[in-house]
Amino acid sequence: MADNRERFAAPPKPQPTWRPDQPASAEKLNTVADTVDALIGVGYVPQQNFVRQNGTFRSRAMIISGIFPDYIVCKEIEKAPPAPPPQNPGDQAPAEEETPPEETGDPDIGGRIMAAKPPLFQRTLYEGKVRNNIKFAWNDDIKDGGERTATDRGDSIEDTSDDTEEIQVIVPSYQVGDMIYIEHGVLTGVTAEAEGTTIHIEWIDKNNDGRAWARKKSQALGADE
Repeated sequence: MADNRERFAAPPKPQPTWRPDQPASAEKLNTVADTVDALIGVGYVPQQNFVRQNGTFRSRAMIISGIFPDYIVCKEIEKAPPAPPPQNPGDQAPAEEETPPEETGDPDIGGRIMAAKPPLFQRTLYEGKVRNNIKFAWNDDIKDGGERTATDRGDSIEDTSDDTEEIQVIVPSYQVGDMIYIEHGVLTGVTAEAEGTTIHIEWIDKNNDGRAWARKKSQALGADE
């Protein structure tokens, strides 16, 4: 293994300063620049921040088990038990009867974790609201909140004759069974009702899959015909 001691050696001590009446020569300025480069980490490998496990800035990979207009419900990824060793060399391990995995998750909410969708996907935040002169209305028939109508109000808010509409969907869509990465310690402002209790959701989807609103494919095909 290569010797990295020199790589992680302490930066050189700053050189002595000079008096204000002394000229700032190129050599002295280069000395200052070299010292600053050393102090800010030139030659040092950046280190990944450790994830805190005390409820703040905690990130987890989960499996989607439910989808709602403002949030999703997740469960932990099941770990497959190790296969039993063969009885004799060359023998196959005996097959075991499959049983449904036990439901696991965050014990604070009864085995499930609720995570807010990113703000731009939340129905409550944008239902009936106007953003960049575009008004949004969600499709009530799509219970997971994954489809809406965007109405561009044109040049005049009062005159609706030049309004144009577009049906939008989230791409890629949220699907039960998908793996998702969520983060804890966020004041999302999203709440959910569970067994008569209001839960203030502090997890949020990190959107590692790059989901975004896009024009619905069927509408796009119809426009091209």
